[in-house]
Amino acid sequence: MKENYPCPTCDKQFDSKVGVSGHHVRMHGESIAKEEKQCSNCDSIEKIYPSRRKSGDRFFCSQSCKSEKLSEEYSESKLVRCESCDEHIEVPQYRLERSERTFCSVDCHNDWQAGENSYHWKGGDVKYGESWPRQREKALKRDFKQCRLCRKTQREHIEETGRELEVHHKTAIRNFDDKEYGNRLQNLITLCSSCHMEVEGNEVKL
Repeated sequence: MKENYPCPTCDKQFDSKVGVSGHHVRMHGESIAKEEKQCSNCDSIEKIYPSRRKSGDRFFCSQSCKSEKLSEEYSESKLVRCESCDEHIEVPQYRLERSERTFCSVDCHNDWQAGENSYHWKGGDVKYGESWPRQREKALKRDFKQCRLCRKTQREHIEETGRELEVHHKTAIRNFDDKEYGNRLQNLITLCSSCHMEVEGNEVKL
């Protein structure tokens, strides 16, 4: 038995979501795929496609609203210690809310990540194979340089953390004798650092 999809405006019946969606655009001048979203700065409400949600639940109706909100967030900061070298640094409040760890520089982050405190470190150094740099770039390109879980973009990730998005092995590379096979695209997924930590900590399942 075929499932019926009624038009929400005129109640005409269709046998697919594509059919009713196309009808609504042609006959009623508006896509039913859009959803209402409130601007994170001025509270105005717009109808947008889900793909316009760039990072979690945050949405800005304009570039000026985004700039205004980010400027406000950057102005609110707190003095904290670098996770790696213990130097005191001033960090925007919004970054503290999004990340459990803070670093004064990319070098300090890399030094910490190379050690056993890192969520990457589970029993020692790991060899990724000769194909890793090439496959990593392919995975980033395939995923449009966005975190596959929260949709954070490469630019947003660099602005927030000072480094590029990360590429995660769904099955850990240390489980493969053939590292080239472990680096195949089907085993790779692009993640932001926050989502990566949640996945590595088994807080989120892929």
